[in-house]
Amino acid sequence: MKLGDIVRFNPQSFPGALTAVKYFERIRKRINDVNCMGIIISKHGDNFKVMFGNKIIILNKDYLEVVDG
Repeated sequence: MKLGDIVRFNPQSFPGALTAVKYFERIRKRINDVNCMGIIISKHGDNFKVMFGNKIIILNKDYLEVVDG
C-alpha cells in the first residue's frame, strides 16, 4: 500500500475477540457504509491515515484492502 491508494475497511475475523468486534463496529459506524472506499493520505509505520469522505481515520494495514480499479 502507498499514498494515494484507494482502500476499503475490511478486517479479518478474530474468533473470540469481543473487543476487536466492538472496535470494528465502531469504525464501520464512523465510516457510515460497509463498502465505503477511502484514500490513503499518509503512512505512519504499519498505520495509515485514510480519508473516508470528510472523515480521517487512522487504521492498521491489516484492516485495509486495496481496491483494484
